[in-house]
Amino acid sequence: MFKRVLFVAIMLSLFTLSACSGSQSVKRSQWNMGSAESFQESFVFEADPMRNLTDLQLEIDVDIKEGQASLVATNPNGEDVWSGDTDSKLRVREKFDIIPGEWTLVVTVSEARGSVKTVWKGTK
Repeated sequence: MFKRVLFVAIMLSLFTLSACSGSQSVKRSQWNMGSAESFQESFVFEADPMRNLTDLQLEIDVDIKEGQASLVATNPNGEDVWSGDTDSKLRVREKFDIIPGEWTLVVTVSEARGSVKTVWKGTK
């Protein structure tokens, strides 16, 4: 009897964990600049058609104390779908219809001090 209860408990746990992990795909990135820095980074999210994602959300949180930050999001067709520049604070949450392939966010920072946080989130 104990083995059956244990087996059922393990199976329920595995089912719950796999159901939760399969419903969303997340990729995060964060840059902290304590002193003035300049750089350009590409942040890629792979929208795999096998995952059956229905939409893609981009979350951006920029807090620049000095300098400038520029961000451009591009879909797999090479089209710019969002862009923004700031020399202070910027908070964005954009939702896109999913297109399978590589989605890219290019972050360009010029002599900036502060932080940039980004999240690509695909959901079913």
